[in-house]
Amino acid sequence: AVPASATYGKAFSIPVTVSSANSVPGTVTAKSGSVVLGTATLGASASTASGDSASATIAVAGTKLAPGSHAITVTYSGSPGVQSSSSSTRSVSIAKATSTTTEKVKSLRISHKAHDTVTVTVTAPGVTPTGTIAIYNGSKKLKSVTLVAKNKGKVVITLPVLKKGTYKLSAHYLGSGTVKASTSKVATLRSVRPPLKLLVGHRLSGTYLLGAPPGP
Repeated sequence: AVPASATYGKAFSIPVTVSSANSVPGTVTAKSGSVVLGTATLGASASTASGDSASATIAVAGTKLAPGSHAITVTYSGSPGVQSSSSSTRSVSIAKATSTTTEKVKSLRISHKAHDTVTVTVTAPGVTPTGTIAIYNGSKKLKSVTLVAKNKGKVVITLPVLKKGTYKLSAHYLGSGTVKASTSKVATLRSVRPPLKLLVGHRLSGTYLLGAPPGP
């Protein structure tokens, strides 16, 4: 039977039984339109009061079908003593993969003249996420970048210079055609004026030097 629902990135299976008056060797194939989802070889026939039957399980890879509704038909190849046949059409609804987004801010306390960086990681079972990642301070977007397959779900984002103040940073993965959007937890960053460094001056041999005062 075709499952009513599945999730993109996660494999699912279709159990199949073929019955006939004679033994039923051969293969069964699942298709969605012209796309072959998988093929399996029937096991040994078992005799019943009404004839023989054989079973198999077709494994369907998690990325074979895009999110959405798909009609699936299973076809029996036939054998020398048994004609080929097809099942009635069944529908499966494929949901987008669920993503998880995390962020790691390099420094939570920085100079108001310095750039900070945020490492963002996006994961989804069985899928390499792609799409847009944006860094927000509350509801204000600070910067966005594009996540591509070669990033393998991880990017380092350099923030713009932030004036003095407190910032509530979160990373937003905006999702894609196959993966749901997700948002990281909030990290609090403080941009501050660095403390002044005071120098002690003294005279030595008529020259005014900056540095530590002379010893005793």
